[in-house]
Amino acid sequence: LDGYNETSGVTLPANGSYVQIATDGTLNNQQQLNKQIAWQGLITFSQQSNFKTNISFTNTTNQTIYVVVGNTNYYGFKIIDSTLYGVTYDGATEKTISLQSITATTYNLEARYTPNDKVIFLVNAVEKGVIVANLPSATDTSNIHLMDITVKATAVEVKTIQVSFFEYLQTRNILQ
Repeated sequence: LDGYNETSGVTLPANGSYVQIATDGTLNNQQQLNKQIAWQGLITFSQQSNFKTNISFTNTTNQTIYVVVGNTNYYGFKIIDSTLYGVTYDGATEKTISLQSITATTYNLEARYTPNDKVIFLVNAVEKGVIVANLPSATDTSNIHLMDITVKATAVEVKTIQVSFFEYLQTRNILQ
C-alpha cells in the first residue's frame, strides 16, 4: 500500500494478491483507498482514458460502493446493494445507468472514457451500458485521484470487497 492513501479498513493479505476494504460494522462507516499523483497535470479528463479492475463482493445488501477515476469530477462504477451502475459526475450532477445485478462473486469491470462524448461500461468483457451526459469536464486538466475506491455500510454491518488489480490507461498528446 506504499504510495496510496487509505483508511483503517484497508488491508493487504500476507500473499499480497489483493487489497481488502472493509467497514467496521457501524452505521455509515466508510473506508477508502485512493491514489493521488504528485504532478496533477499528468492525469487529465482532456484525453481519452479507460480503466479495468477486478472486484470481489462478499456482501450484496446495505452498501454503497464507488470504484472511480477522479473525485471532483469522475467516472466509473457505483454499487448500491446488489445493483451495479455505471456512473459519471461533472462536478455538479451525478448520472447513473443500471448495468446489472451482482452476487457475492468476482467481476472484471472496465470503463472507457471519451472526452465530451461518452463513457462505455463493460462487465466481464461484455458492454452493458453507455452514458453521454454529466461527463467529467474535459477542461479539468488536473484530476486529483487516479483511483478512488470507497465502501460505505448503510446498516450496522461489516461490508467487504477485495480488489486484485487496477489498470489505468490514458492517451498522451504531449507533442501538440
